Amino acid sequence: MNQSMKRIKIACIADLIVGVVTVVLGVIAIVSNPLSVSHYMLTLVGVTGAYLGLRGSIWANVPSNAKRIRDTSSVMVLVEFVASIFVVMPPVRADRNTVYMILVLLVLALALVSFANARQVVAAQKAK
Repeated sequence: MNQSMKRIKIACIADLIVGVVTVVLGVIAIVSNPLSVSHYMLTLVGVTGAYLGLRGSIWANVPSNAKRIRDTSSVMVLVEFVASIFVVMPPVRADRNTVYMILVLLVLALALVSFANARQVVAAQKAK
């Protein structure tokens, strides 16, 4: 396994861990206030992060799967970015939880790292 695939795998495992923590906190937030859209978006970000972390860490074992990781992470980055808008700037007047914002931005950053590394591996494979 080359260095870029190791970086992808580490980023995906970190994304999985942060995603699961975000899902747990999102479910707790939904139970405490079921009418808040930002809590549902927090859970959505956690689910997408956990999915990318799980699938990406499995796919990272084979270097030819870098294209799949790139494509999946690009979709996840898009979904997480749109959902993070609702967490960082809630549509209704609500209190913003700093922990939720940090977790959402961390999941988004890890997905971006996975995308960038997978893109670099795909470009290197095409150059060969």
